[in-house]
Amino acid sequence: MRVRMFGGGFEEFGATRYQIEWITIKPSASAKESIDPDTDTITHYEYRGDKDSALQRAQELFDTTDDLCWGVVTVRKQVVDWFYEEDRIAGWEDTDEEIDIM
Repeated sequence: MRVRMFGGGFEEFGATRYQIEWITIKPSASAKESIDPDTDTITHYEYRGDKDSALQRAQELFDTTDDLCWGVVTVRKQVVDWFYEEDRIAGWEDTDEEIDIM
């Protein structure tokens, strides 16, 4: 069943994807002894349709990102489910499946 997505567009109800998340330190904060996560970092996201390609991309990011904050890239499985704040609107919801590349 195709459902209307929060933010626009349509997806199949129950569809899955994998979110890749990594956080980098802003260049302006790279020389600081300690950083403020709220002002000194940038959060990045990419998405893949299958777990293997998401894990491969996460490993590439881990290996090539010089300003990686906390030394971790996270892959999360997400599924299209009903958006809890709106009737008949769906959204991408995180599942319990999460893998950290360290």
